[in-house]
Amino acid sequence: GAVFTRNRRNKKGQRARAAGCSLRFLFLLLSGKSIKLPISFYQKNFELLIKMSVVPPTRSNAGWPRRGSEQFASKYVSGPAKPLTLERTINLYPLTNYTFGTKEPLYEKDSSVAARFQRMREEFDKMGMRRTVEGVLIVHEHRLPHVLLLQLGTTFFKLPGGELNPGEDEVEGLKRLMTEILGRQDGVKQDWVIDDCIGNWWRPNFEPPQYPYIPAHITKPKEHKKLFLVQLQEKALFAVPKNYKLVAAPLFELYDNAPGYGPIISSLPQLLSRFNFIYN
Repeated sequence: GAVFTRNRRNKKGQRARAAGCSLRFLFLLLSGKSIKLPISFYQKNFELLIKMSVVPPTRSNAGWPRRGSEQFASKYVSGPAKPLTLERTINLYPLTNYTFGTKEPLYEKDSSVAARFQRMREEFDKMGMRRTVEGVLIVHEHRLPHVLLLQLGTTFFKLPGGELNPGEDEVEGLKRLMTEILGRQDGVKQDWVIDDCIGNWWRPNFEPPQYPYIPAHITKPKEHKKLFLVQLQEKALFAVPKNYKLVAAPLFELYDNAPGYGPIISSLPQLLSRFNFIYN
Protein backbone atom coordinates (compact mmCIF):
# COMPACT_ATOMS: atom_id res chain seq x y z
CA GLY A 1 0.00 0.00 0.00
CA ALA A 2 2.80 2.44 0.89
CA VAL A 3 4.64 1.89 -2.38
CA PHE A 4 1.53 2.52 -4.46
CA THR A 5 0.76 5.75 -2.64
CA ARG A 6 4.28 7.07 -2.93
CA ASN A 7 4.36 6.36 -6.68
CA ARG A 8 1.13 8.37 -7.15
CA ARG A 9 2.69 11.30 -5.35
CA ASN A 10 5.77 11.06 -7.55
CA LYS A 11 3.61 11.11 -10.67
CA LYS A 12 1.69 14.11 -9.37
CA GLY A 13 4.93 15.90 -8.68
CA GLN A 14 6.18 15.19 -12.18
CA ARG A 15 2.99 16.55 -13.73
CA ALA A 16 3.16 19.66 -11.57
CA ARG A 17 6.78 20.34 -12.56
CA ALA A 18 5.95 19.78 -16.26
CA ALA A 19 3.02 22.18 -16.04
CA GLY A 20 5.22 24.77 -14.33
CA CYS A 21 7.84 24.51 -17.07
CA SER A 22 5.18 24.89 -19.75
CA LEU A 23 3.82 28.03 -18.12
CA ARG A 24 7.29 29.55 -17.79
CA PHE A 25 8.01 28.75 -21.42
CA LEU A 26 4.72 30.33 -22.52
CA PHE A 27 5.50 33.46 -20.47
CA LEU A 28 8.89 33.81 -22.10
CA LEU A 29 7.40 33.48 -25.59
CA LEU A 30 4.73 36.08 -24.91
CA SER A 31 7.25 38.51 -23.45
CA GLY A 32 9.01 38.76 -26.82
CA LYS A 33 12.47 38.26 -25.28
CA SER A 34 15.20 36.40 -27.13
CA ILE A 35 15.69 33.11 -25.34
CA LYS A 36 18.08 30.19 -25.68
CA LEU A 37 17.01 26.97 -24.05
CA PRO A 38 18.48 23.46 -24.12
CA ILE A 39 17.24 20.90 -26.63
CA SER A 40 15.72 18.81 -23.85
CA PHE A 41 13.40 21.67 -22.91
CA TYR A 42 12.02 21.93 -26.46
CA GLN A 43 11.55 18.18 -26.59
CA LYS A 44 9.55 18.20 -23.35
CA ASN A 45 7.38 21.09 -24.57
CA PHE A 46 6.98 19.82 -28.13
CA GLU A 47 3.18 19.42 -27.81
CA LEU A 48 2.81 22.98 -26.53
CA LEU A 49 4.82 24.34 -29.48
CA ILE A 50 2.66 22.43 -31.96
CA LYS A 51 -0.57 23.76 -30.41
CA MET A 52 0.70 27.35 -30.49
CA SER A 53 1.72 27.09 -34.14
CA VAL A 54 -1.68 25.87 -35.37
CA VAL A 55 -4.15 28.56 -36.47
CA PRO A 56 -7.27 28.21 -34.30
CA PRO A 57 -10.40 27.16 -36.17
CA THR A 58 -13.30 29.51 -36.70
CA ARG A 59 -15.21 30.08 -33.48
CA SER A 60 -18.44 28.24 -33.10
CA ASN A 61 -21.80 29.90 -32.56
CA ALA A 62 -21.50 29.33 -28.82
CA GLY A 63 -20.88 32.26 -26.52
CA TRP A 64 -21.41 35.94 -27.30
CA PRO A 65 -22.54 36.60 -30.90
CA ARG A 66 -20.21 38.58 -33.14
CA ARG A 67 -21.46 41.57 -35.09
CA GLY A 68 -21.56 40.67 -38.74
CA SER A 69 -22.32 37.04 -38.11
CA GLU A 70 -25.56 35.57 -39.37
CA GLN A 71 -26.62 34.72 -35.84
CA PHE A 72 -26.11 38.28 -34.61
CA ALA A 73 -27.81 39.82 -37.63
CA SER A 74 -30.91 37.67 -37.38
CA LYS A 75 -31.32 37.85 -33.61
CA TYR A 76 -30.20 41.29 -32.52
CA VAL A 77 -30.25 43.60 -35.54
CA SER A 78 -33.54 44.66 -37.06
CA GLY A 79 -33.69 44.28 -40.81
CA PRO A 80 -35.81 43.11 -43.71
CA ALA A 81 -35.08 39.42 -43.05
CA LYS A 82 -38.01 39.05 -40.63
CA PRO A 83 -40.75 41.57 -41.40
CA LEU A 84 -42.95 42.43 -38.43
CA THR A 85 -46.46 43.85 -38.38
CA LEU A 86 -45.72 47.09 -36.59
CA GLU A 87 -49.09 48.66 -37.38
CA ARG A 88 -52.38 46.81 -37.33
CA THR A 89 -54.94 48.61 -39.46
CA ILE A 90 -58.60 48.50 -38.40
CA ASN A 91 -61.48 49.93 -40.42
CA LEU A 92 -64.04 51.97 -38.48
CA TYR A 93 -67.45 52.98 -39.78
CA PRO A 94 -69.87 55.70 -38.64
CA LEU A 95 -72.34 54.93 -35.87
CA THR A 96 -75.14 55.93 -38.26
CA ASN A 97 -74.30 52.89 -40.43
CA TYR A 98 -75.72 50.56 -37.79
CA THR A 99 -79.32 49.80 -36.90
CA PHE A 100 -80.34 48.93 -33.34
CA GLY A 101 -83.51 47.02 -32.56
CA THR A 102 -84.76 45.41 -29.35
CA LYS A 103 -85.50 41.91 -28.12
CA GLU A 104 -86.58 40.13 -24.95
CA PRO A 105 -84.77 41.06 -21.71
CA LEU A 106 -81.58 39.19 -20.88
CA TYR A 107 -81.11 38.82 -17.15
CA GLU A 108 -77.94 38.17 -15.18
CA LYS A 109 -77.45 34.70 -13.68
CA ASP A 110 -76.98 36.19 -10.22
CA SER A 111 -79.34 38.51 -8.38
CA SER A 112 -76.58 40.24 -6.39
CA VAL A 113 -72.82 40.63 -6.14
CA ALA A 114 -72.74 38.32 -3.13
CA ALA A 115 -74.66 35.66 -5.06
CA ARG A 116 -72.26 35.99 -7.99
CA PHE A 117 -69.21 35.31 -5.83
CA GLN A 118 -70.94 32.47 -4.03
CA ARG A 119 -71.66 30.78 -7.38
CA MET A 120 -68.08 31.44 -8.49
CA ARG A 121 -66.79 29.77 -5.32
CA GLU A 122 -68.99 26.71 -5.86
CA GLU A 123 -68.01 26.38 -9.53
CA PHE A 124 -64.32 26.85 -8.72
CA ASP A 125 -64.41 23.82 -6.42
CA LYS A 126 -65.92 21.74 -9.24
CA MET A 127 -64.42 23.13 -12.47
CA GLY A 128 -61.51 25.34 -11.47
CA MET A 129 -60.83 28.87 -12.70
CA ARG A 130 -63.65 30.67 -14.47
CA ARG A 131 -62.89 31.78 -18.05
CA THR A 132 -64.59 34.93 -19.29
CA VAL A 133 -64.42 36.65 -22.69
CA GLU A 134 -65.63 40.11 -23.69
CA GLY A 135 -65.86 41.86 -27.04
CA VAL A 136 -64.76 45.42 -27.84
CA LEU A 137 -66.84 46.89 -30.69
CA ILE A 138 -65.71 50.24 -32.10
CA VAL A 139 -67.47 52.77 -34.32
CA HIS A 140 -66.67 56.41 -34.99
CA GLU A 141 -68.50 59.71 -34.73
CA HIS A 142 -66.86 62.63 -36.54
CA ARG A 143 -63.60 60.63 -36.71
CA LEU A 144 -63.55 60.00 -32.95
CA PRO A 145 -63.49 56.30 -31.90
CA HIS A 146 -66.43 55.20 -29.73
CA VAL A 147 -66.77 51.89 -27.87
CA LEU A 148 -70.19 50.20 -27.73
CA LEU A 149 -71.15 49.47 -24.11
CA LEU A 150 -74.16 47.86 -22.49
CA GLN A 151 -75.69 50.09 -19.82
CA LEU A 152 -77.78 48.57 -17.04
CA GLY A 153 -79.53 51.11 -14.85
CA THR A 154 -77.89 54.52 -14.61
CA THR A 155 -74.34 53.79 -13.48
CA PHE A 156 -73.40 50.24 -14.52
CA PHE A 157 -71.60 49.67 -17.83
CA LYS A 158 -70.23 46.44 -19.27
CA LEU A 159 -68.74 45.03 -22.45
CA PRO A 160 -70.76 42.35 -24.28
CA GLY A 161 -69.55 38.88 -23.39
CA GLY A 162 -69.73 36.38 -20.57
CA GLU A 163 -68.59 33.03 -19.22
CA LEU A 164 -67.21 30.23 -21.37
CA ASN A 165 -68.45 26.68 -21.03
CA PRO A 166 -65.94 24.06 -19.81
CA GLY A 167 -63.54 23.27 -22.65
CA GLU A 168 -65.09 25.82 -25.01
CA ASP A 169 -62.84 27.65 -27.47
CA GLU A 170 -62.38 31.33 -26.60
CA VAL A 171 -63.21 32.79 -30.03
CA GLU A 172 -66.11 30.44 -30.70
CA GLY A 173 -67.43 31.08 -27.21
CA LEU A 174 -67.29 34.84 -27.71
CA LYS A 175 -69.15 34.51 -31.01
CA ARG A 176 -71.85 32.51 -29.22
CA LEU A 177 -72.14 35.10 -26.47
CA MET A 178 -72.20 38.03 -28.91
CA THR A 179 -75.04 36.37 -30.79
CA GLU A 180 -76.98 35.75 -27.57
CA ILE A 181 -76.58 39.36 -26.45
CA LEU A 182 -76.68 41.42 -29.66
CA GLY A 183 -77.62 38.92 -32.37
CA ARG A 184 -80.51 39.80 -34.67
CA GLN A 185 -83.81 37.94 -34.40
CA ASP A 186 -84.72 37.51 -38.07
CA GLY A 187 -82.71 34.32 -38.53
CA VAL A 188 -79.88 35.96 -40.47
CA LYS A 189 -76.54 34.69 -39.18
CA GLN A 190 -74.32 37.37 -37.68
CA ASP A 191 -70.73 37.43 -38.92
CA TRP A 192 -68.43 38.28 -36.01
CA VAL A 193 -64.80 38.94 -37.02
CA ILE A 194 -62.49 38.29 -34.05
CA ASP A 195 -58.74 38.36 -34.70
CA ASP A 196 -57.05 40.31 -31.89
CA CYS A 197 -56.77 39.69 -28.16
CA ILE A 198 -56.12 43.11 -26.63
CA GLY A 199 -56.04 42.38 -22.90
CA ASN A 200 -55.91 39.84 -20.07
CA TRP A 201 -57.28 40.40 -16.58
CA TRP A 202 -57.21 38.11 -13.56
CA ARG A 203 -59.32 37.95 -10.41
CA PRO A 204 -57.07 36.61 -7.62
CA ASN A 205 -59.83 36.05 -5.04
CA PHE A 206 -63.59 35.78 -4.76
CA GLU A 207 -63.79 39.56 -4.60
CA PRO A 208 -64.37 42.46 -7.04
CA PRO A 209 -60.71 43.53 -7.67
CA GLN A 210 -59.19 42.39 -10.97
CA TYR A 211 -55.67 43.04 -12.27
CA PRO A 212 -53.94 42.96 -15.69
CA TYR A 213 -51.43 40.48 -14.22
CA ILE A 214 -51.38 37.62 -11.73
CA PRO A 215 -50.13 38.86 -8.34
CA ALA A 216 -46.93 37.11 -7.26
CA HIS A 217 -48.46 35.39 -4.23
CA ILE A 218 -51.44 33.98 -6.18
CA THR A 219 -51.07 30.42 -7.50
CA LYS A 220 -54.72 29.77 -8.37
CA PRO A 221 -56.56 32.79 -9.83
CA LYS A 222 -60.32 32.51 -9.56
CA GLU A 223 -61.13 34.08 -12.94
CA HIS A 224 -59.31 34.88 -16.19
CA LYS A 225 -60.94 37.49 -18.43
CA LYS A 226 -59.77 38.06 -22.01
CA LEU A 227 -60.72 41.08 -24.11
CA PHE A 228 -61.02 40.71 -27.88
CA LEU A 229 -61.39 43.35 -30.57
CA VAL A 230 -64.48 42.58 -32.66
CA GLN A 231 -64.21 44.09 -36.14
CA LEU A 232 -67.57 45.32 -37.36
CA GLN A 233 -68.78 45.09 -40.94
CA GLU A 234 -69.60 48.28 -42.83
CA LYS A 235 -73.28 47.89 -41.92
CA ALA A 236 -75.05 45.69 -39.40
CA LEU A 237 -78.26 45.22 -37.43
CA PHE A 238 -78.09 44.63 -33.68
CA ALA A 239 -80.90 43.53 -31.37
CA VAL A 240 -80.44 44.88 -27.84
CA PRO A 241 -82.17 43.24 -24.84
CA LYS A 242 -84.92 45.51 -23.51
CA ASN A 243 -83.40 45.75 -20.04
CA TYR A 244 -80.16 47.13 -21.48
CA LYS A 245 -79.27 50.29 -23.30
CA LEU A 246 -76.51 50.23 -25.91
CA VAL A 247 -74.39 53.38 -25.68
CA ALA A 248 -71.42 54.59 -27.72
CA ALA A 249 -68.79 56.00 -25.36
CA PRO A 250 -65.95 58.09 -26.88
CA LEU A 251 -62.42 57.13 -25.90
CA PHE A 252 -61.78 60.51 -24.28
CA GLU A 253 -64.72 59.83 -21.95
CA LEU A 254 -63.30 56.44 -20.94
CA TYR A 255 -59.69 57.51 -20.55
CA ASP A 256 -58.54 57.65 -16.92
CA ASN A 257 -62.14 57.35 -15.75
CA ALA A 258 -62.13 54.26 -13.54
CA PRO A 259 -64.63 55.82 -11.10
CA GLY A 260 -67.22 56.01 -13.88
CA TYR A 261 -66.49 52.85 -15.88
CA GLY A 262 -64.24 50.63 -13.78
CA PRO A 263 -60.56 49.76 -14.33
CA ILE A 264 -61.07 47.48 -17.34
CA ILE A 265 -63.22 49.72 -19.55
CA SER A 266 -61.22 52.81 -18.59
CA SER A 267 -58.03 51.07 -19.80
CA LEU A 268 -59.39 50.58 -23.34
CA PRO A 269 -57.91 53.82 -24.78
CA GLN A 270 -54.40 52.59 -23.93
CA LEU A 271 -55.08 49.07 -25.22
CA LEU A 272 -56.50 50.39 -28.50
CA SER A 273 -53.72 52.90 -29.11
CA ARG A 274 -51.60 50.28 -30.88
CA PHE A 275 -54.07 50.11 -33.78
CA ASN A 276 -54.08 52.34 -36.83
CA PHE A 277 -57.73 53.29 -37.32
CA ILE A 278 -59.06 54.06 -40.79
CA TYR A 279 -62.18 56.24 -40.65
CA ASN A 280 -64.48 55.28 -43.51
